[in-house]
Amino acid sequence: MAAVNGREIEVKIKIDSIEDIKKKLRKLGGKESERIFEDAEYFDFEDDRIKKKDSVIRLRNGVLAFKGPARTSNMMDREEIEIKVDEKKMKEIFLKIGLKPRKVIQKYRTTFMFDNGKGEVVVDETPIGDYIEIEGTEEFIFSMTKKLGCTPKDHIVKTYGYLAREFYGAKGIKTDDGMRFLYAENKKP
Repeated sequence: MAAVNGREIEVKIKIDSIEDIKKKLRKLGGKESERIFEDAEYFDFEDDRIKKKDSVIRLRNGVLAFKGPARTSNMMDREEIEIKVDEKKMKEIFLKIGLKPRKVIQKYRTTFMFDNGKGEVVVDETPIGDYIEIEGTEEFIFSMTKKLGCTPKDHIVKTYGYLAREFYGAKGIKTDDGMRFLYAENKKP
């Protein structure tokens, strides 16, 4: 979803059943998109200067994104700028200026749009488990959380990169190169 006033505001919630959550979202009137595979590459310099500023540069499915530092909040709230690009040429430019791929985040995503695009819920099937992300205004996020039978205590305000480090770390695997289905025990078709 495009950021509202240049800000991305979202939360994640861990889910047990993809089909149950999709049924609820359909019943609530969500406009469902086709399930797609996302293969996002995150770029930085060798000295991690972008990461050190709590920012990211991501290239995913032909969309370049810059995400700035997160504001302290009970929700992930950060500046977001996105633009469609030629992915192959963008990677070539990055390499020429010294940006290198630092991690990959893979997932299957189904998006449900609400209120004519004012809010969305995405269902993410990841190598580290299944989640939803609720994105929109704070009012939309709190309202949707309640409609889905959850509470703000269920909100996860962490990036997938952070969750992947926790997941793999608990298994004794030290990695900061993201999450890929190749590494996971629960591979998805």
